[in-house]
Amino acid sequence: MGIRVEGFNGLEIDLEKKLAMRLDSDDIAKRALEAGAEVIKSRMVNNASADPHPRSGRLRNAIKSRMNGTKSVTVGIWSEDVPYAYPVEFGHGGPHPAPAHPFLRPAFDEGKDEAFVYIKESLSNSLKQ
Repeated sequence: MGIRVEGFNGLEIDLEKKLAMRLDSDDIAKRALEAGAEVIKSRMVNNASADPHPRSGRLRNAIKSRMNGTKSVTVGIWSEDVPYAYPVEFGHGGPHPAPAHPFLRPAFDEGKDEAFVYIKESLSNSLKQ
């Protein structure tokens, strides 16, 4: 379970042109994406901590970011140890129904603009050097 952001093709083309001569361009892109991902990740962790009945902390600890090559990062649950993440996010029926306690989607919706600012700032600072 994770959230993927797409649609930066124009930005990607512009950056590739500017970074073509830089040997550290992959590191620059990676640092920028990690800066943006950290914004979303910290919101997810805070939301998971606000669950009305946090028990073990495993859900919070399973929230991680992972680089997918040099052009993409995914933030979400990266552990088999928390199979209950989906029912927490969306709620569930069954013999003991529970309402949804979303922690992933609200973090993305509320943090995406701030994350984009961090990405742009990181890229800008790296390109000025």
